[in-house]
Amino acid sequence: MIKVGIVGAGFIGNIHAEALDELNNGELHMVYDIDPKAVSEFVKRHPCKVADSFEELLDSVDALILAIPTTARRRYLEMIFERRKPVLSEKPLARSIEEARWIVSEVKRTGTKFMVDHVVRFFPEYREIHNRILLGEIGRVSEARSFRGGPFPSWSNWFRSFKKSGGVILDLAIHDIDYWIWTLGEVEEIHARSLDFSENIKRDHCYIILSFKNGAVVHIEGTWAFPERSPFRTSVEVVGTKGMLSFESTHIAPVSVYESKGISVKSPFTLNPYARVMSSFLTSVEEDLPVEIPAEDAFKSLNVALMSIESARERKTVKVVSI
Repeated sequence: MIKVGIVGAGFIGNIHAEALDELNNGELHMVYDIDPKAVSEFVKRHPCKVADSFEELLDSVDALILAIPTTARRRYLEMIFERRKPVLSEKPLARSIEEARWIVSEVKRTGTKFMVDHVVRFFPEYREIHNRILLGEIGRVSEARSFRGGPFPSWSNWFRSFKKSGGVILDLAIHDIDYWIWTLGEVEEIHARSLDFSENIKRDHCYIILSFKNGAVVHIEGTWAFPERSPFRTSVEVVGTKGMLSFESTHIAPVSVYESKGISVKSPFTLNPYARVMSSFLTSVEEDLPVEIPAEDAFKSLNVALMSIESARERKTVKVVSI
């Protein structure tokens, strides 16, 4: 049984803890967060040991989950790479290309098992569409569009800072950017627009058009502009020379469970996508296999996301430069 430590007791840390609960090859052993209140709430939901320092957690576990804001990861990663401890890191890979390049270099230098949580690759619907495209079922893809969004993420104020979060493009639309690169290959040109690059983002919305080297054109829409209690939703439509594939999240009817502690929604699939990511990561650790989403893949997605921000800020079309 792999002993797992989670760094970050906030919203996404809790998501990862719930994913671990569904698996039998890993257990949540310890949590660390600089916010004692967050830790106190976390252990009420997910009983485990509490580390007084990151060093204590690092010494006590077999693998780590980094579930903290992008701009806070560097000092933790330095110690992780020094110890060569397996780590599943939240997306995006980094806030800047310079730091991302450092991460890729350190992963190679140290041989650390490092996986990035681009979770959309593990949603069954998205993986099914990906596989059918690669099998050639709809022929050559000519155009695709995807939507992702809902209300502004209210669980943490750091999203409001463009310098920290990168706004809706870097934090949200990067899911679709990564998915389409994974599915369709190299991006050649980007045309993007978005609403807010301030340090007090209240809502944000983006449109990104990616032109791929294989001739496909993809339209990505991402939003943090829905009314407060609106549902989060996603959709995909892909058109090829032989047919079309589509998916709309609101057309799925999950199972609602009503209990004394409240209402929960269960996926009709055996494992939720976060559990699928966790299972993949833990299997790579347990069996010493390559991770499914390496740093190099996350680097490509980050590069396109940052160039999309450049396109939106400067209101121009940009050519993708491989770096």
